[in-house]
Amino acid sequence: MRPLHSALIVFALVAGWVACQPSGEKLVAVDQVTFDASKTKDKQEWSLQAGNTDLVSLQSGGAKFSVPASGDKATAYYRSDAIQTWSAEGYLKVSLDAAGSLDLPKAPSANWWDQSGVSVTVAQLTGPTWTMVCGLALFANTTGALKGALRWTDATGGWRFDAVSFDMPSSGSHEIVLGYVIDSFIEMWIDGSLVRHKAVNHTEPYSYLASCGLVSVGSSVKRSSGSFTVKSCSMQLPFVSDLYVSATSGSDSNDGLASARPLKTISTAAHKTVPGTTVHIADGIYRESITKVPSGKSGQEISYVASGNAAYLVGSVNAAILNWKKNTNLGTNVWEADTSAFAAYWSDSPRYFVELNPDFSNVNRFHIARYPNYQVDQIYRFTEFWEVAEGGSSIPSCYPANNSDQSCDYNTRSPTQMIDYSFDKISDPVGARIYVSDCNSGHYIYKRQVKSRDKAAHKIVVDEECLFDGLYPTLGLYSAWYMENKLEFLDLDGEYFYDSVAHKMYLKYSGSDFTKLEVSLTNNTRFTGIDLSLVSYVNIVGLQFRLFEQYAVSENGGWSSSLHGSSHVHIKNVDIQYCNIGLYISHGCASEDNYLQYWYLTGSKIGYIDSHAINMYNPATPSPRVGVRNVYIQGNDFHDLGFNCDDENRVGAAFGNPKYLYILDNTISRVSHNGFQISYSAADGNDIYTGQVLVRGNKWNQPCCSNADCGCLKFWSPNEAHKWKDVLVVDNICQNSFGWTRPSYNRQLWAHGYGGFGWYTDHVSGVSLFRNVAYNNADVGITMYMLWEDEANYIYNNLLIGSPYGFSLGGKTQDQTTTTDIKNNVFLDMEEYSFSVSANDGTIEPDHIQLNDNLYWHSGWGQGWKYGLVVVSDDGGWKPLPNFTDVHKYHSAWETTAMSFNPGYGTYDSTYKLPLGDLFQPREYDASAFAVTTALRDKGTTSLPDTLGSLLKLFDVCDPKYGAAYDLGPYEYDPDNKCANENPSYGETSDGVTETSDGSTSLHTGATAAIILTAVGALWV
Repeated sequence: MRPLHSALIVFALVAGWVACQPSGEKLVAVDQVTFDASKTKDKQEWSLQAGNTDLVSLQSGGAKFSVPASGDKATAYYRSDAIQTWSAEGYLKVSLDAAGSLDLPKAPSANWWDQSGVSVTVAQLTGPTWTMVCGLALFANTTGALKGALRWTDATGGWRFDAVSFDMPSSGSHEIVLGYVIDSFIEMWIDGSLVRHKAVNHTEPYSYLASCGLVSVGSSVKRSSGSFTVKSCSMQLPFVSDLYVSATSGSDSNDGLASARPLKTISTAAHKTVPGTTVHIADGIYRESITKVPSGKSGQEISYVASGNAAYLVGSVNAAILNWKKNTNLGTNVWEADTSAFAAYWSDSPRYFVELNPDFSNVNRFHIARYPNYQVDQIYRFTEFWEVAEGGSSIPSCYPANNSDQSCDYNTRSPTQMIDYSFDKISDPVGARIYVSDCNSGHYIYKRQVKSRDKAAHKIVVDEECLFDGLYPTLGLYSAWYMENKLEFLDLDGEYFYDSVAHKMYLKYSGSDFTKLEVSLTNNTRFTGIDLSLVSYVNIVGLQFRLFEQYAVSENGGWSSSLHGSSHVHIKNVDIQYCNIGLYISHGCASEDNYLQYWYLTGSKIGYIDSHAINMYNPATPSPRVGVRNVYIQGNDFHDLGFNCDDENRVGAAFGNPKYLYILDNTISRVSHNGFQISYSAADGNDIYTGQVLVRGNKWNQPCCSNADCGCLKFWSPNEAHKWKDVLVVDNICQNSFGWTRPSYNRQLWAHGYGGFGWYTDHVSGVSLFRNVAYNNADVGITMYMLWEDEANYIYNNLLIGSPYGFSLGGKTQDQTTTTDIKNNVFLDMEEYSFSVSANDGTIEPDHIQLNDNLYWHSGWGQGWKYGLVVVSDDGGWKPLPNFTDVHKYHSAWETTAMSFNPGYGTYDSTYKLPLGDLFQPREYDASAFAVTTALRDKGTTSLPDTLGSLLKLFDVCDPKYGAAYDLGPYEYDPDNKCANENPSYGETSDGVTETSDGSTSLHTGATAAIILTAVGALWV
């Protein structure tokens, strides 16, 4: 009797053994294609694999395959690339019409080898080494009757053709099912009836590719042989509801179907999943990288759920696997270990070498051996104790801090050379890795390698140019730097170095228990925690990610991918620490129907990230297509980001070419550069293809800890693509943006040498700021630099408090055909000016700036070189306008309804002078101290601009206006609690979100959400 497998429902007695038909109730389709004649042949759900694409054509009845004479390029078939399930049992269902028009040559005899030569394989299941698990071949017997026979590859690797054939239907379309159980049998069903069952052994452990069409043509097919039609193909697997995994008690030889029989690895469980499976992951340490993950389906998501709060997916090995011995020749407490037996693990000093508890708590990160040694007293002056260069190609004769020209040393700057007498302290810097800031302002920090050294000139040369904005040489006087990754730097407890030539790891360590130490892997063994490339309908819930050299979670569909992008992925309540990049998303868009969409990151913690918490690289190629759409980032805690970044732009999170991007209710703390940066706009003239970006309810604290000329949130684009549409920044807080760097401080750039901004647009227009707070920032609350006038900007109801400068418009403008509208804002406690505007070419057109209905209080108290209410520069010189009379003289329409009175904010002393410059200290914004006062009520405009009002409606943002006019500042007196029950659903819902043909969403408040993204309450009190 044949073994019964998991999908048995219909039994028939055939030749003395029990047969069964695959059950529709116990099987689940993991991938399918229904051929659509309205799409091109290469844009179907399955990928076209064709030696000759002319052999396939699409008709209303399906895909028609024309059988050619044998020879090269004689195949054309469709293949599923989405099946990643390692299933020992599976079924390929094909709707096939092979009768009437299929004219194959007659088999010369009844021998199976003669039948093989004249056959055409029309359906096939393939294993991981690309050999056949089972297939269906059609041929004509000696009388010309159409027959079918099974094919497979046996346990020895030999190709086999079943000697027992069966009749194929003589007319019409029929449902055929090709099935297998590994090392048990293969079988064939036609219209629900079993026609062949054969016991076999296989060379493959499972099947994961399905193909249908003209898969192969026999060598004896010598003439035009007609055609056959396939209407649909579907790969079906037995349904698995739950799988269980335990790193401590599991075994991958278990079936994993019960908690008492768990699997050992998440990877094995992943490849046993089908749509609708939940993988339950017990607490433990899982040392693996999960790749080629199967996709779920709408309503049948595959979920990976941590059962507790200590399921760790890690990219490291325990240091105790190495044989550590003390090397007294190198000093006290220096250990070394031969890694020759682990050549696949390391090729360079690992990114992470940490000391921690057995439960992966209380992490103490070690550092690659470096000069000068790691020292940070204040996180917001992160580079304070780096060495400082004395020149580039030469030492300058001027000192910018004492010169009216702060760039008087420009001619001594170099893209590759740097002079510093501190190099004399290093015996051999060649080959060392060097991190070095630009000497201009410290906006960039470059990661390079020392190529050569001129000891007599105290000079080094690096291996790659360092150019500011890719244009200007920027190594020179005041470049801050440190070197690492040389054995001679190993002088401090907790430093390490890997010698890739000798295959030895060195560690200076006062301890001796190496079981407490974890080391990440530099080779590709475990670069990524979970790779979700091209994967859809998957949930990752509650996992802890640690110590991956590259990504914790990634989706990399390529720059100009022709493959269907990943969609409907929800990463929820995860904790990602000590990884280079937390979440990496990249998918190009070779056509308008294959973009990535609907990715959610919610309720998670991402911290101690070397480069970026999120890197959403979204190449708009070919323009104007946008490959990544509908990304939702909500309710997450991001912290300690970018301090060991691989690229010079050390931002906390980077979003490129955004289309339907929602950043909601997150906290972001301690970032090397910009807190978040949103970059690039895909535009063609006045047609803008990126946009619909909502940034709401977030709080940034202490960005710009090692870089200057940066802010909490920055929008940036190159000159040729700088126009944006439907961008709303609302209800956010930005505080403690410092921007201290050695070059800025020594040159006394910005304010007191600190270049930390609040809200920042650079070469961007078309951004609206509504009801935001910029508090205690070291330079300016809002700055809009370069090309800001080419799309309308609306700056309404913001609170700018406690900075040297309030709001700055500056740099080159272009079209100057639109309006920047600045109203209902409160400027409080500005050391110098509240508002400034300038243009590099002196072409300010004040008519295009609507400046009115703002409140100014306690501004200009510093009496610096630019002070008062407003400062302008339209002819190359700065003009302070310290009072309203001066402002009206400059432009009669500005601030005709401006106000100057004490807003009476709660416990806040409105005459207090916040300490600036070197006295700057982080301070916490207290919203309760800035509640709406009677003095502020109904003092603003009576309405909002139509465009801004439309943005609020587009994003379901409640407008709490109460009374005859808007209150000043970010909060609105709302005794009726008009917006108290606001609960917009920005994600997919079962009945509340409509996906339009272009991939956007129509949002409906109050829908019952399948995935609910709840906005926090508004800021008004």
